[in-house]
Amino acid sequence: MILSIVKADLSKKYIVKNLYPLYLHDMAEIWEMKPNIHGIFEEDDSQTLEDQFRHFDIWWSDENIFFPYLICNEEVPIGFAFVAKTPYCPVESEICLHEFFLLRPYRGTGLGKVAAKMIFNRFPGRWSFYTNPSDRNFRTQEFWRSFLNSYVSKEYKETSETTKSGSKVLAFRFEVI
Repeated sequence: MILSIVKADLSKKYIVKNLYPLYLHDMAEIWEMKPNIHGIFEEDDSQTLEDQFRHFDIWWSDENIFFPYLICNEEVPIGFAFVAKTPYCPVESEICLHEFFLLRPYRGTGLGKVAAKMIFNRFPGRWSFYTNPSDRNFRTQEFWRSFLNSYVSKEYKETSETTKSGSKVLAFRFEVI
């Protein structure tokens, strides 16, 4: 297996667009989301996947702040990661992981940990990311705890928080030197 992290520039944006509904389908189970009346997992009235994806055009608006990546195995896209820098991070962070997704056939193979390490290594600094704190998200929580225990030698902070929008989250913070 040859894993690579590839910047999803405009020529590859459509690949993220193809993967994104699968990500939201997985998140629906964890966040207990229901599709809207058009069958789209969005809180607004997006009628098509094209409408939905317009929300994410920001990821291609400033290449110095937004970093959409594809996670590829032997050149086949198997997931994605969205990284942003300040000002799109919590105050105490310089870099944050907004989304991290692997297709189900690749979970539990170790590729997620390799991909996470490759992404975090690209950006030295103070990192943060959130995940759902509920028992429905136990596998993801354990993935990140296991990864961070080895990646930053247990030197990370894990806290329960409420976001500005009122969502309860589990926050992870650490530094990459």
